[in-house]
Amino acid sequence: MTGSDNRIPLQVSRRAQLLEALQRDGALRISDLTSALGAAAVTIRRDIAQLAAEGLVRRVHGGVALIAPEETAPEATISEDGEPEYAGAEEEQPAEEEE
Repeated sequence: MTGSDNRIPLQVSRRAQLLEALQRDGALRISDLTSALGAAAVTIRRDIAQLAAEGLVRRVHGGVALIAPEETAPEATISEDGEPEYAGAEEEQPAEEEE
């Protein structure tokens, strides 16, 4: 076992730092992230693409933004029968039986 086995991989650490900065600022430019994280723009873009694929951030022109809670999941309310209902979801109508 080498000493490097105990370290967090650079990309994991960098992405964690990126998410922390987004939680603090809400949105960031790639140029700001390159200097803050000490990584190349292409590396930052790759990190942003991965985080966006995971649904954690939203890519915007020239940067990245934190996804607002209302963007991640529809708002749910509880119906009279105790089941969750989601805003904008169409209700399925039971088929009428023919006699």
